Amino acid sequence: MPQKRYAAPTQPELFATALRIAGLGAWELDLVSQAMRWSPETYRIFGVDPEAAPARELMRGLFGPEAREDVLRGIERLVQEGTPLDREFEFPSETGPRWIRCQAEAAIEGDRIARITGTLQDVTNQRRHTAQMEDLAFRDPLTGLPNRALFQERFAAAVDRARRLGEKVGLIMLDLDHFKDVNDTLGHDAGDALLLSVADRLVSTFRRTDTVARLGGDEFAVILPGVRGPEDMERPTRLLMELLRNPMQHGGASLTISVSVGAALYPQDDEDAGQLLKNADIAMYKAKDTGRNKIVSFRPEMRSEVEKRIRLLREVRAGIQGDEFTLYYQPLVDIAEPRRVTGLEGLMRWRHPTRGLLLPGAFLAAFEDPECSLALGEVALDSAMKQMREWIDQDVPFGRVAVNLSASQFRTGGIAELIMKKLEHWRVPANRLTVEVTENVYMGWGSESVSDTVRALHQLGVMIALDDFGTGYASLANLKQFPIDRLKIDRSFVQSRDDEPIVKAVLSLGSSLGMKVVAEGVETNDQLQRLEFLGCDQAQGYYFARPMPAQDVAGFLAGFALQAPSSTAAA
Repeated sequence: MPQKRYAAPTQPELFATALRIAGLGAWELDLVSQAMRWSPETYRIFGVDPEAAPARELMRGLFGPEAREDVLRGIERLVQEGTPLDREFEFPSETGPRWIRCQAEAAIEGDRIARITGTLQDVTNQRRHTAQMEDLAFRDPLTGLPNRALFQERFAAAVDRARRLGEKVGLIMLDLDHFKDVNDTLGHDAGDALLLSVADRLVSTFRRTDTVARLGGDEFAVILPGVRGPEDMERPTRLLMELLRNPMQHGGASLTISVSVGAALYPQDDEDAGQLLKNADIAMYKAKDTGRNKIVSFRPEMRSEVEKRIRLLREVRAGIQGDEFTLYYQPLVDIAEPRRVTGLEGLMRWRHPTRGLLLPGAFLAAFEDPECSLALGEVALDSAMKQMREWIDQDVPFGRVAVNLSASQFRTGGIAELIMKKLEHWRVPANRLTVEVTENVYMGWGSESVSDTVRALHQLGVMIALDDFGTGYASLANLKQFPIDRLKIDRSFVQSRDDEPIVKAVLSLGSSLGMKVVAEGVETNDQLQRLEFLGCDQAQGYYFARPMPAQDVAGFLAGFALQAPSSTAAA
């Protein structure tokens, strides 16, 4: 049987195959006869019946109004000026919007353009892929809002436009208050749900022309072009704060959040986009430092305050590394005769290399910084444990040592286990330690977690004291739900006769709940006598002793015992 001979494709057949494989449609328009020709792939791209006669009117009618005008302008320039056409147009179809890339060139015969030859390609998938890549690069994956990169790009563009047109641009930076507590106590699912809720409320509050972005974590920002002044930034922000008062439900828990907001205005607060960002950030931290849940507009003096704070935190970190922080000890005394020292409170001091011995007020910002606060808390625990071991070995009758625990320590989620390990390491009995917790830590965000932690410590024998009582926002009715052994009346109530009714109320409350009451800041014999008359259990203050270094404690205790021969210090 004779073998069939292979027939090479003609050049037109080869080109047609190549166009089909590449998904390219070809078309040609004869400007003399107005005749138009389409390749089979062009019919497929347009979704037109292959039997239909190609024509300019047919092609024009396939595009939407906006794209149609764009196509006509491009072809007109090609016909009149010979300018090549290379554009992408949106094309409506039964399956939804698609994008078509159209390229065309003119064929010149003699001194005139005789024909237009072009190609068509469906680039919808490429468009979608590009959009997905842009989303990955410029969109926050959780909320879908612009991320930091897109925010910075848009902010720079907004400032450039305002500079050209002589307009103003507002910038708002928002940080959620105590958001970490939500993650730590309720889990990251609850945190994500809260972030989504905040994002939705931000978008609904601000204008469509504003850019709402998530910069990362719990930090958001808003660009407000064309504002008239600070009031145009404050108005929607206060509306947002009102919206956030409405709780969100998640997993059976009711979640609420507040925001600290910093605002800056171009060109009033700076003409440089980068510096304006820093200014809004500075104002936001000022809002946090002055009570949170508020909006603060930038003022130039804030910059020096922040720079001072940054220098201080840098010094504190270096001081921790250099072992410059230590505890001084102030005695707690039973008021009833015979008076005796029942314990000591460990109070932080900084042996600064150039400024001498500093009290906590001089480095208060360090206790407000989560990282520094956590490190100082670790120093306090280690110092107290080590010192108690030494006093136990030396038979010093110090009673108990009280150490303050910060919100940062509770937020780690493992402070109870850490304390247990330290007690075991230093071989210190749990009943020698008192932990003091302020009202705001006990009753604030994550109070359930704080309560579980102190309950675990209490079961070990660690005494629990509620510090600065009366200055926070503890609910008196709820105090009985928490394991508290001591209520410490803040010094501000002890030092004024006008506050005597408050002292009486706290003493009555402590008695009814089975808690002893300690008065802080006792400085005069008159104050002590009044407290004794009212039935206060214990006192602490300069009247008995100022905070002293550890090496002075044994001598003080011995001297105090000699003043009251019948008294013995509690062990």
